[in-house]
Amino acid sequence: MLKTNEPFVLASQVSQVFYAEDNVNKNWHLAVKVPPRAMDVLLSEMDQPMD
Repeated sequence: MLKTNEPFVLASQVSQVFYAEDNVNKNWHLAVKVPPRAMDVLLSEMDQPMD
C-alpha cells in the first residue's frame, strides 16, 4: 500500500463497497464489496445517438 497525501485515486486502484448495518452488533457497519458494472454495457450506451 502506497502511503501519500494524494487525495485522488485511479479507478483501477479501488473497489466499490456498500455499508450495511450489522444485525448482531448494533453500533457496527459492514463493508460489503459489490462487483463492478459491466463496462461493455456502458460503452454500448455511449455509442447510441442522443435524441
